[in-house]
Amino acid sequence: MINRVLRSSLKAILSTIELVPADKSLHHKIESWVLGDTRGLDTYTARAEKFFEEACELAHAAGLSKEDLLAQVSHEFERGAPRVISDKIGDTTIALSVFSAAHGIDPIDTASKQMDKILSGSI
Repeated sequence: MINRVLRSSLKAILSTIELVPADKSLHHKIESWVLGDTRGLDTYTARAEKFFEEACELAHAAGLSKEDLLAQVSHEFERGAPRVISDKIGDTTIALSVFSAAHGIDPIDTASKQMDKILSGSI
């Protein structure tokens, strides 16, 4: 049931995103990989935890300390839970785009290369 809901939600999201015309193959690769994932990441909570893990690794790679990250987590939880996930996805996408630009990195190209590594089993 969850996979059917995830498949439907993922298709709806991916069909509305047009970052770059050439990114359709990336979206297809991600969709196929997510729907075929056998590692138990089939719940919204597990997906959120994986996203948070990757965000922490990115922040750590950019030089933020554990203390910096914990302070940010405390600050966010003091503000209360945001209720509109789509707004937060938009904010996150914008923030990642700005972060990528500041580092001179094309996020679509980088994601495509990383997805190829994942699909090839090299990581």
